[in-house]
Amino acid sequence: MPLEQMMTLKALRVRKGLTQNDVANIMGVNRMTIIKWEKDAGNMPIKYMSRFSELYKYPMNAIFLEVLSLLEIN
Repeated sequence: MPLEQMMTLKALRVRKGLTQNDVANIMGVNRMTIIKWEKDAGNMPIKYMSRFSELYKYPMNAIFLEVLSLLEIN
């Protein structure tokens, strides 16, 4: 299986044709939270990382590699 290209949350959202409001409604958070996570996912609870991976049908480690690496260290 080929390695997936790293993608940002914003790029995946746009590729799927969703607005920030759409994603906020799907995730059960407000739009400001989506804006914050698209800029920096560092403080995102892991349950949302999994949900983003499912929503965008993209591997979690190809979206959140840097964040997941930090979690493995701790």
